[in-house]
Amino acid sequence: MYREGVVSALRRRAEIASVAEAASGREALDTLGRVQPDVALLDIQMADLDGVQVARVITREALPTRTVFLSAYYD
Repeated sequence: MYREGVVSALRRRAEIASVAEAASGREALDTLGRVQPDVALLDIQMADLDGVQVARVITREALPTRTVFLSAYYD
């Protein structure tokens, strides 16, 4: 539900093109490899791999994608 709200808000902005979304870390990596967006908005807590692990793979594989963390996690 949180992801859908963020995607909906971003799609209302003409200067932002939402090209994909993913429900898990592994799905995010697969999508990033195919789409190679300018920016990936990652959550700290995701299924399979967390956002930090995804960002590490982005760095290790030298993908052109920048990362931004946004989380609804509350402890």
